[in-house]
Amino acid sequence: MTLTEAFAAAVKKHAGQVAVVSLEDGRRREYTYEQLHQGAVHLARWLRQQGVGPGGHVGLALENRPEWIMAYFGILLAGAVAVPLDVQASREILAHSLGQTRAVALFASPRLPFDALTGLEHLQQIIVVGGAPPGPGLLDFTDVMSAPVPEVPLPDAAPGDLASIIYTSGTTGLPKGVMLTHANFMANYRSIEALGAVTPADNFLSVLPLYHAFPFMATLILPLFLGARITYIDTLKAEPILRCLKDEDVTILAVTPQVLQHFLRGLHSRLAHLPLGVGRLLELFLDLSWRVAQRRGYNPARFLQQRLRHALGHRFRYFISGGAKLPDDVALGFAKLGFTIMEGYGLTETAPVVSFNPLDAPKMGSVGKPLQGIRVAIDRPEARGVGEILIAGDNVMAGYYLNEAATREVIADGWFRSGDLGCLDEEGYLFIQGRLKDIIVLASGKNVSVEEVNSHYLQAPAIKEFYVLPNARNEKLVAVVVPDFDYFRQAGETDVQARVKWYLEFYSQQLESYKRVKDFVLTNQELPKTRLGKVKRYEVERIYQARSGQAARPKTSALEENLSPVGVAVVELLLDHTGLPVIALDDHLELDLGLDSLALVELVAALEQHFGVAIREEAAAGVFTVGELIRLMETLSPGPAAARPRQSWAEILATPPPDPVFKRIGLTAGFPSRMFTMGLCLLFDTLFGLGFRLRVAGREHLPEGGGLICSNHASFMDGFLIFSAVPWPLRPRLFFLGTTFYFELPLIRDLGRLLRVIPVDSARHLVAAMQAAAYVLRRDKFLCVFPEGARTVTGDLKEIKPGVAILARELGVRLIPAYIHGSHAAWPPGQPFPRPHPITIAFGPSRPWQELADRGRALKPDAKDYEAVTLGLRQEILSLAQVQATFP
Repeated sequence: MTLTEAFAAAVKKHAGQVAVVSLEDGRRREYTYEQLHQGAVHLARWLRQQGVGPGGHVGLALENRPEWIMAYFGILLAGAVAVPLDVQASREILAHSLGQTRAVALFASPRLPFDALTGLEHLQQIIVVGGAPPGPGLLDFTDVMSAPVPEVPLPDAAPGDLASIIYTSGTTGLPKGVMLTHANFMANYRSIEALGAVTPADNFLSVLPLYHAFPFMATLILPLFLGARITYIDTLKAEPILRCLKDEDVTILAVTPQVLQHFLRGLHSRLAHLPLGVGRLLELFLDLSWRVAQRRGYNPARFLQQRLRHALGHRFRYFISGGAKLPDDVALGFAKLGFTIMEGYGLTETAPVVSFNPLDAPKMGSVGKPLQGIRVAIDRPEARGVGEILIAGDNVMAGYYLNEAATREVIADGWFRSGDLGCLDEEGYLFIQGRLKDIIVLASGKNVSVEEVNSHYLQAPAIKEFYVLPNARNEKLVAVVVPDFDYFRQAGETDVQARVKWYLEFYSQQLESYKRVKDFVLTNQELPKTRLGKVKRYEVERIYQARSGQAARPKTSALEENLSPVGVAVVELLLDHTGLPVIALDDHLELDLGLDSLALVELVAALEQHFGVAIREEAAAGVFTVGELIRLMETLSPGPAAARPRQSWAEILATPPPDPVFKRIGLTAGFPSRMFTMGLCLLFDTLFGLGFRLRVAGREHLPEGGGLICSNHASFMDGFLIFSAVPWPLRPRLFFLGTTFYFELPLIRDLGRLLRVIPVDSARHLVAAMQAAAYVLRRDKFLCVFPEGARTVTGDLKEIKPGVAILARELGVRLIPAYIHGSHAAWPPGQPFPRPHPITIAFGPSRPWQELADRGRALKPDAKDYEAVTLGLRQEILSLAQVQATFP
């Protein structure tokens, strides 16, 4: 049987039944099976009238809509071959695909770049669907449908005839044309039909582009031939899709793993924002219920899962996942929420589905069992049973169009070489382990799976997208990272580079050394992908080269845009502030312009001076790109106003901290505070003495007049260790800067005051943190800070942030270097509880900032004051690392 015969049989059986519902521009249109068939026959006769017949090729570049079905079957009924194309394909790929197939006609979206087709002389007719033709020489689909055509008999297709030439959405260059016959598609349809997972009562929401073999089979051929319903919607936005699922009683939604991942993240984000920690409790309940269900077969959260499923409509049954491997954590996340995902595996070359997880016996992490009539073998399996997946069956393509050499490379002895790595378990379930071409072979001979490394680092909450590559000499792994800016906004973090680096170091500790990423670049743009979510590796390589300085990064100057006067002023200030020749609207203030947190404070001061407005730190903390900064300034001022005097750091530090911070600074140690301090002294001295054999050197270096204690930061214990290391008489005068995240609860807030911890979010409120530090230091107190800005993952001392240098220079306070040895081994990041391990602390002589600056300039002669101080301070702290060796 051919596709056209199967379509005719479905029409005969379901003629008056609604086959397709189209939601477009606020209109709802219905098409019956009979109407679709009549439209296809009319187009077939029109094509025949234009001279299109057996052996001819016709392009099809449309969005998902009923006319796609009419055009596709119209092409087949005329005896021609369809060439489905991506509406969003590049000019190069469109010209290549239509040129190689010498297509004589094209059904086209009005969004297509028609200028890319002008050189294709063989392309005689272009029919525009879904809008008025944008230029001369183009036909309107509605005119074609209303044109009279002779009722001539249409040619009969044979099962072995070509039905489609589908150009694979390649990730490494120009795609190859996959030749698929009527027999290939029909074999695959019958294999899927045999699963019994779809019934005529189902309604498919079709959102994936039909030019690709997976949605073509899963959301068009399968429901159409079974007598089910298909719904099309003209948007990919979440809210309209969710509304459509409910309003149209959709039962099945086929999507890619990437869409499911975004859906899951969004759901978790909504739960996290529920008040009073309700969302976290619900997630814990769902997790516990899942564990109970695995052991007892009963899920206590079934009522909650049902409520969540009903959010997609009362008739919704399951998702179909295809186009790429579904990450295990996404599959588990949906299972806990009570959703079913039918995951399958296939390729364009296999028409396309090879295996599916059965509804009655799914296996998480697997892509299911091979379908009926399809054989799967593993070529040259290694010790774990992993090898290249070989596929045989009537669904395997006829070959690559005009490329016999490529065909011979992948088809031999009746087997198709998939290029995918996988294994079969004892029950016949298939597990995908990555792509052969995605195995990086390093110069050392070590093999690295791109998928494994990507999945590992994607556990970091600060990372949204991640792709690993080999460097130019294949000596090490590098990566392109897209930060999760929603995470940074919610956390109030502004130092994106440092936080991402911290997470990369943290997760690197859990990998073999050769699998660790040694270098990375950040981009604020989504990684380039095919329409089904596969990352285009060669384009990611270009991003890495551009971002790492290996290639020039082209930019469109923001000044060339249609900016408001405020926007022009902001861009000109940025050009002056950064010294860059060109600035673009989508440039990230840190990643592209190189502005760290202190430089951003200076930028805000310059903007306040120019526009005569006050910019709240909370508002500035939520700004990441040049465009966002312009929009913020436009809301604050209609244009430049009377300039205010620009504040220097000395003036900023002379200002008292904001009231909420000021009220938490307890300078006077009353009787309760002194008693509490004494109790802590006894507790910590005993704990650290017995459990960690704490030894301290250099206490005599702590001056009576106070100062800024600057220590390395390797564990959560470090602040308490410094407290215990300071002599008893000085402890009531010792203050700490603490993160509000740990000190915002009422009880902890009161304890923090007694502990003399000043809770301030330095990432979001840097100025307030600096003012609080200055307020304490001016009153001859000791202030302990950890100038690296975060705990070290590896135990090594990181770069020193310039905040301490500003405080020392502007206030004239002395810097007291300190080094804690052993706390990283006692309580490293990722370990839930500390373990006994010897710890030593060494204090160095207090130094004025000028002395440290001179030492820093010995390392870097052109360093300015703040940078020179940080370099000198780092050397002082490192010099104390050897003191522990002098203890007996």
